[in-house]
Amino acid sequence: MQVQDLKSNLSIFKWEIQFKAIESGKLPTFKGSLFRGVFGMTFKKVSCSMYHGICSKCTISENCAYFNIFDLENAEVKNQGKFYTPRPYTLRDLPSRNRIHEGELISIGFTLLGESNKQFIPYLFATFNNMETYKYGKNELSLKFDNITDH
Repeated sequence: MQVQDLKSNLSIFKWEIQFKAIESGKLPTFKGSLFRGVFGMTFKKVSCSMYHGICSKCTISENCAYFNIFDLENAEVKNQGKFYTPRPYTLRDLPSRNRIHEGELISIGFTLLGESNKQFIPYLFATFNNMETYKYGKNELSLKFDNITDH
């Protein structure tokens, strides 16, 4: 098999998500942690259908968007003393500035890897749309979902 063959078999979905600042405010220095946290909390609310919300106790986690993309836990790897399973997504191109002005657009890149994750795209889009329900950072900056584009 050639490298060219491998490339054509790998599904990569890249989007740019835009949020609009509702008011002026300040984002923390470590924006990746902030956006990953808000993404994770929103994603779980959007995709989890179990009242207990605990992935390790869930009987349908194999088919769950949240579990397969955000909280993937591989028992075999965990038993080897390793606790990290790489996630099939990345957040990229986070805003470099901390100070955000009212009406300013903030763009965040999101990349999803793998053909098998294609089925979860509607959950991801619903998550991006609902991420505005959280306040961002210590100063509780309000951001409203504005747009998502293929990148």
